[in-house]
Amino acid sequence: MLNITQITNNKDKILQENILPNVCWNRFDLRYDDDWDLFKIGNEYCVASHCDGGTITVSMYLRELNSDIFNEFAKYLFEFYPHAKQIWVLHTYTTVKNLEPAVHWHVDLPKTIEEFNSTLSHRVRYNTKWYPKKIRENIDEYTIKYMNVDDCSDEIVNLYFKWKNQTHGTNYGLTPREYLKKFCVTGVYVMETETEVLAIGFICETGENVFFENFSYNQKYAKYSPGMILYYYLISDLIARGKKKLYLLGGNLEYKKHFNGIATTTYTGNIYREQFFYPKYIAVLAHLTPKFLHKFVKMLLPHTSHKRAFYALVK
Repeated sequence: MLNITQITNNKDKILQENILPNVCWNRFDLRYDDDWDLFKIGNEYCVASHCDGGTITVSMYLRELNSDIFNEFAKYLFEFYPHAKQIWVLHTYTTVKNLEPAVHWHVDLPKTIEEFNSTLSHRVRYNTKWYPKKIRENIDEYTIKYMNVDDCSDEIVNLYFKWKNQTHGTNYGLTPREYLKKFCVTGVYVMETETEVLAIGFICETGENVFFENFSYNQKYAKYSPGMILYYYLISDLIARGKKKLYLLGGNLEYKKHFNGIATTTYTGNIYREQFFYPKYIAVLAHLTPKFLHKFVKMLLPHTSHKRAFYALVK
């Protein structure tokens, strides 16, 4: 039987010493203050968890664990959090039923910007010089500055909120300070002229690793690619400061590919309590004809979210 023990003493230190990669999605001490638990699986592996309502989140970002061992741990978590309905797993290398393949991007940062530039395509290298030139010619001279999160004004974050709402319809529903705390922002890049801001980017640094939280730019100047200029400057600055990896999550945005982005296959999704505690029951239902299965689900599971969870289990 797998030995799983909860760690309560010095859990922050133990988490930091045993989490690889050391990046904000695994650093529950940064994400959730003290509202998280830490478990040792077997003799070596440590996993943190946080339960919010019916959902458990685990520190399995870009981590790989034997599937059978992870399933035992998942069952343990459902017993530890008796009211939880599901476990949310983000970009793990562990293969588990119900998790869907999802591309993940990161950038390996070399020792010098010259080395980084040497592996860019000719077109991308050209654009890193052409767009800044056009901004200086047609808009104004600009600067890009890095600041610690404590020095970032609410005005900057609110401007970012405004741009994200315009381009993506995003409504964070958070105050600037709440946003910076929730997404573990440690530093901010601001591209600006003397009269206006052109682009804003947020990062979270954890040792030699950096997570690129998000960025946006002034749509009035979209044709000059201020977001790309900011991103390239950010990479240059991280290399100069000796950082090793830049993590970008998933998706297929062009900037992730063109600036030496490395794609890997990971797995993301929800794991449901039912698959651990009612397997025989679900196996019987899975053999019903689609017509009778649909009638059963409609009668007993009125909520859409419950229906989706059930169909995921029996598919």
